[in-house]
Amino acid sequence: MSTPETWDKIYRNFTEFDPIDLTFYKRLSGILVKAIGDSKSILEVGSGSGMLTSFFQNRNMFSVGLDRSIMPIKTAKEKFNVKNLIHGDMFHLPFQSGSFDVVWNEGVLEHFQAPKNLAACKEMARVSKNLVIVAVPNRYTIWPLRKTLLKSIGKWPYGYEESYSQGRLRSMMEDADLEVLRVEGVRFLPPIKQRKKALDIFYLATLTLPLSKSTIEKMAKNSVNFEERHESLTRLFGYEIVGIGKKKISN
Repeated sequence: MSTPETWDKIYRNFTEFDPIDLTFYKRLSGILVKAIGDSKSILEVGSGSGMLTSFFQNRNMFSVGLDRSIMPIKTAKEKFNVKNLIHGDMFHLPFQSGSFDVVWNEGVLEHFQAPKNLAACKEMARVSKNLVIVAVPNRYTIWPLRKTLLKSIGKWPYGYEESYSQGRLRSMMEDADLEVLRVEGVRFLPPIKQRKKALDIFYLATLTLPLSKSTIEKMAKNSVNFEERHESLTRLFGYEIVGIGKKKISN
């Protein structure tokens, strides 16, 4: 599995997000805003850079980020001015049951095999009053094949990672005693890198399109509108799927 050291290494060299990543977060934040409505508090489990923890902080929500790695927390403080950050373990969240209106994560559960992924989902449900939202890589895209190619040449930096079908994501959330309201899709764009002549063949060999900076910026600008107009297509073939679940009312 991915270790805290894996993410410390990645975030030690963090500078900023590229236009494609920024577009991804713009689309994801739109999905989240629509889902959470007038909720007042939100916990991001595995908050990474802190960009979206900061986004909700700036919307005057009580927004908390939790991560088990030190460098992401440092990045969240320094780059995104996140106020409420906790160094902690998602399998033992340091909060009482029902502490937050919304508990969510993106890019986290896929790094853990069953039954640990379910255990984390159950712990997220425990500390939520209402919604649990989980975003994981989509199995039915070009991305898992690209990951396999990068692993084969020792260029995959993120450690252990699985991909999910919509059915698997729904099943895991239901096993955590959540009612799955819907599943959304994010990032229909294929893997893209800015063109560098000497590396173009390498990029193509790993199923990554080498494009000019201006082309990338144009694609990024148009991608959110495309995904919003073609939600079914993005849900089927987007890079990530986002499960929006609601805690079941106990009898």
